[in-house]
Amino acid sequence: MIKRITGVLVLLLAGCADEAEPLPEPENVQTKLPFLKEAESPLLDSLKPSGSFNETDAEKIERFHSERPEQPDPDISTYAPGFSSSAIEELDEDGREALIPTFEYLVQMTPDEMEADAEAFLQAFRYGYAPFDFYGEEVFLDSHDQLLEWISEADEETPRQEFAQELRESYAFITDQHVMVDGRNLQGRPYVFHYADMLVYEENGRYLTEDGERLLRINGENPSNYLVPSLDSDGEIVYIPGDYGEEEARWMFESTERTWSEELKTPSDAEIVNRDGYITEWREATWLARIDTLFVAENDPVSFDDRLDRIIDLDEAEAAVIDIRSNRGGHTRFAVEWAQELLGGYLHSIDSFHLVTNTLYSLVGPQRQFWADQGYDWEGLYRAFDHYEFPRDPTVHMDSGSFEKPDSDTPVYVLIDERTGSAAEWMLSVMTDADNVTLVGTPSHGNFMSEAGMQAELPHSRIQFNLPSSMNVHPALFGREGIGIEPDIWVLPGDELDFTLALTDRLHGTTE
Repeated sequence: MIKRITGVLVLLLAGCADEAEPLPEPENVQTKLPFLKEAESPLLDSLKPSGSFNETDAEKIERFHSERPEQPDPDISTYAPGFSSSAIEELDEDGREALIPTFEYLVQMTPDEMEADAEAFLQAFRYGYAPFDFYGEEVFLDSHDQLLEWISEADEETPRQEFAQELRESYAFITDQHVMVDGRNLQGRPYVFHYADMLVYEENGRYLTEDGERLLRINGENPSNYLVPSLDSDGEIVYIPGDYGEEEARWMFESTERTWSEELKTPSDAEIVNRDGYITEWREATWLARIDTLFVAENDPVSFDDRLDRIIDLDEAEAAVIDIRSNRGGHTRFAVEWAQELLGGYLHSIDSFHLVTNTLYSLVGPQRQFWADQGYDWEGLYRAFDHYEFPRDPTVHMDSGSFEKPDSDTPVYVLIDERTGSAAEWMLSVMTDADNVTLVGTPSHGNFMSEAGMQAELPHSRIQFNLPSSMNVHPALFGREGIGIEPDIWVLPGDELDFTLALTDRLHGTTE
């Protein structure tokens, strides 16, 4: 039972389930249900899979696409900032200059210093954080009051780290995974993928275990409520008991032979893949691209133009596998252009707006220099600021996306995991608009609604934080910050590439 949440703002951190009590020894379900007879039981007939009888794997994949949750169509203008009605004033010139990073910090803070930093934080976010009105000014003001109340009860000297922790807790409603205070997110990822370590096969309209037992129920319900499509090592579509939600400990299983329980596992310490650079290769008639990052430095041995030049005409391949596991992101323009070059058509289906304010303008120069010092002299970085004179009233620069049907219908399989995020999710989201794209792996990270933003520091504590100056909306990721995009086919970390190539071998005859 995969919990697919679209268009919902998730504000609660996931709790850990208590350790389950030991379950009784397995017993034969026949003693409870003596009427069970495979050939004539209406109960068994009601437990058939949801798909058509004897679907091929290709037909199953088409069905998985059709079963993707209905996506919202949010109007991004709803979240554009309303500065004229704001009760919060922008920092003056001295206050804005004080935000520029110095990479120094205090060890101890007085209440007056903490209060001044709390005020600066609220003002900086009002005029520097694009999704501010996604959450609402009232929520920010309530959190600010909560922080001031804590400061009023603080000692004459408070450790800087303690103030930073209280700052994070006060603003913990911010789900945006790009926002960090003193190197930490304000809210973690609320869900985890947990699964039972067993394969379930679909045969003649029934679910069977690896031992050939017919699976009747999971947790007393139809097994289909708890099964997700997966792959085995031969590339065949199978199912695994799994759920993406708050962590659970054990599930109960019933077959025609017995009842038993399974301890649920979670993917942990997954191998970080795709750290060998940008690799493209043929596996017979399957084209494989492994994209390590969308950060392309000036001294990178493979420039972004070279990366584009390596992309093939999809009609030359029987299938393509695009591996963006462990891809933390980079330049969003690279992400969209790469996807468009591969699939054809115009895929910039992401709506965005960018803030242009005095607060952000004071940070643009240092931020550009920071990226240049890292070797990323990106053309057009924060280009909106080059078209205005400052100081000025706050401005919102809108950028509407659009979508054209891709040129090719060649099957494309995109490999993702929990480290696939930021600009890599830009690439992922626009590719999901295409009918020929299938997602394989585990959910992406879910840090899409903004961007890395500009580095800033509070004027007294010098606590570092960042101000994402743009907000992005795409139906596949709206309201899924920290949750991500779920795959069509769930494959555990480490097996995605080999199992997917085995699948393309079976369906398209494309690998050795």
